[in-house]
Amino acid sequence: MIGYRFEMRVVKYFLKYGFYVIRSPKSKGLYDLVAIPPLIDKSSYNFPYLIQCKKNGYVKPEEMKRLLEYKNKWQSNNLIAWSDKKTRRLKMRDLDGVEMSLGAIESLGTPMIPQVIK
Repeated sequence: MIGYRFEMRVVKYFLKYGFYVIRSPKSKGLYDLVAIPPLIDKSSYNFPYLIQCKKNGYVKPEEMKRLLEYKNKWQSNNLIAWSDKKTRRLKMRDLDGVEMSLGAIESLGTPMIPQVIK
């Protein structure tokens, strides 16, 4: 249940900024979420985010190996989302371990009222 709640927290975050989000329940897919950014203008293109949600941020070595194998298969931004232990703030990093600024994601969309379809 903790995993589900954390995934839904990440879903709501992306929905808030106008992303279209697809969830793969019960870890049936390679990634937990696919988040497609809103269209800014027709002259630019933003790659979708493929997101692996880990409440504590730990990805098992065999799982990380699989994620890295598929990293260049699709044009996408591959992220791991987790919750900081001390602050409980949402954090994200790429598969190389570089932490991503949440401001970068927020700048792609405009705040919206989230609508979650279960």
